Amino acid sequence: FNTLAVNSGYAGSRDALTVTGLHRSQWVNFPGAPTTQTLTVHAPLANDKIGLGLSFMHDQIGPTKSTQVNLDIAYKIQIRETGKLSFGLKSGLNFRTNKLASDVVTSEGGDAIFENDIQSDVLPNFGFGLYYSTPKFYVGLSTPKLLENNLNDNSTATIESSEQRHFYLIAGTVFPINERQTIKLRPTTFIKATQGAPMELDLT
Repeated sequence: FNTLAVNSGYAGSRDALTVTGLHRSQWVNFPGAPTTQTLTVHAPLANDKIGLGLSFMHDQIGPTKSTQVNLDIAYKIQIRETGKLSFGLKSGLNFRTNKLASDVVTSEGGDAIFENDIQSDVLPNFGFGLYYSTPKFYVGLSTPKLLENNLNDNSTATIESSEQRHFYLIAGTVFPINERQTIKLRPTTFIKATQGAPMELDLT
């Protein structure tokens, strides 16, 4: 629903200034349930071969918050009459906090893990995306974060965890289902893969 957030090749593909905002709440009414907000802005430049975009993402689950700011740029090549192939680059910064002392209530005191909040360094990253589209079809392959940064506790310099590289495949089409072409079906798919987790498939 917000393609630029996962594929930098999508920047400028709408041939107009495009602003998209999204909020997602999971496991509603559960304490610490995950929430996500994304805001993206992108547009083609004057020569229509370059697309430029800016994206903001915020994730929160329990005491952990992660905020990303990314700049996206895409170069588009015309394929035959109606097709366009875009090569996209994403560069950005990630800010992460883990409020173990402020937000977590433990049943017993004295656990050193929960004595301090964790504030990670500002983590740079970059990604890559391919996006091919026609008026009736699109497909994209991307990895928004190529670097697998360590997430350190600044107060103790210990490694708490590390980022994992994710891969995304998106595809969709549109076709009319009545003779007057007033009703159209738009099936899409979104495949997500990363090491150490099952592959996920979304169909809409």
